[in-house]
Amino acid sequence: MELSTTNASINVDPGNLLVTSQIANVTSLTLNLTDEQRLTILQRYNDEKATLYIPVIVYMVILTVVGTVGNVLVCCVYCCKPTKTSSHFFIMTLAVLDLLTCAIGMPTEIIDLRYPYMFYASAACKLLRFVESVTTIGSSMILISVAVDRFLRICKLGRNISVATSKRICVAAMFVGVALSWPAFLIFGRHTEELEPGIQGVDCSTDDSIRHTHYPSMYYGVLGLLFVGCLTFFAIIYVQIGLQIWRQKRANIGQKVNRDSGISTSTGKGRVLSTSSIRDSQGAEQNGDVGHNTSNGKAETPIDNGSDPISTDMSSEPMNESANSKKKCVKEKRGSSTSSASTKTDFPKKRTIKVTRTTVVLFAVTVAYVISYLPFLILMTIRSVKKDFEDNLTPTQEVLFKFCVKSYFINNAINPVIYSYLNINFRKDAQKMLTRILSACCTCCRRHSAAE
Repeated sequence: MELSTTNASINVDPGNLLVTSQIANVTSLTLNLTDEQRLTILQRYNDEKATLYIPVIVYMVILTVVGTVGNVLVCCVYCCKPTKTSSHFFIMTLAVLDLLTCAIGMPTEIIDLRYPYMFYASAACKLLRFVESVTTIGSSMILISVAVDRFLRICKLGRNISVATSKRICVAAMFVGVALSWPAFLIFGRHTEELEPGIQGVDCSTDDSIRHTHYPSMYYGVLGLLFVGCLTFFAIIYVQIGLQIWRQKRANIGQKVNRDSGISTSTGKGRVLSTSSIRDSQGAEQNGDVGHNTSNGKAETPIDNGSDPISTDMSSEPMNESANSKKKCVKEKRGSSTSSASTKTDFPKKRTIKVTRTTVVLFAVTVAYVISYLPFLILMTIRSVKKDFEDNLTPTQEVLFKFCVKSYFINNAINPVIYSYLNINFRKDAQKMLTRILSACCTCCRRHSAAE
């Protein structure tokens, strides 16, 4: 079609004109809708998206139930222990932080998934992200302290973080979490998405006011650096712990070979230091995590040049430690008389390395923390750099994306499962507590029925 004027001619494509006309008509119809009609259309979009997210919602509900019940049990079991150690306080603090997420963060997250285009509670959104950030950073600080404590116990001859120091560390971890999480109140809020002309959905995400600024990238960059720093620290500490245990095992194997070969040391005057076993005053686990056991349950270490003994006798009870272990005196035996030939220094009959269940459990908790946060931080960094990342996802990819960005919630629910699987004592204590609770509930029900 060609339209002519006195000064110029304009060429018009009939196809483009038809499409433009149709878009204009749809826009006109949408803009002329009443508020009730707009709400109905928005509700349809919301329900369709919520239906797509059903697998993620089910996943979040399971984590909420398991995490809430499990962390309540952890708090109750360790609060009821008559003697508490530094590890107990670290575990209780982790449980409290996880419980905050399970009781506040996860339910709010489920509501956000159910109403992906109709989440208007900006204050709840900010609180959700703030709680998640506090628990993440607080847990990082606690796990760093746990790694240091394990390093001292194994690599520094039984030294450890005292109970008083562990309490201060737990409080400090909370304050550090709050201090570094306040930007969440500014960054997160209502994110508006235009579904069609005149129809806008609202989601709990990066706030519209700062969505296209550098602040979200800076925030996730700081979290990413914190995560990488923690990961590097964990790797260094636990590699050193592993090397120390490996070296001790090699030393024990070499000593066993020498003993079996009948090698003896001749001196003019024999001197043997016999170290009695380290026992806790309450019968709990000792401060050391590397044990050198003899056949009679005590440790003997030949000491040259005044070196410190590195052996400690280990208790068989897992997850019980004592910060105030009582060491018996070190007996020095001097040979007052020698034979005409020489004095023979005997090697211990049996020396073995034993790593306590506490170390294994806390290492497993650290590994779970790292694995659960890795997918979330990778995808959040990608989304911060590539603004239209989510817009190009297929429905299946979108569901997988949601699973990955919620992966860090696994960390809040899995710790009680780890304790139950790896710690026999915790499992027994939890069963006893559940039995008492069920018994009390049954008693109350009987009394209520009798009263009626």
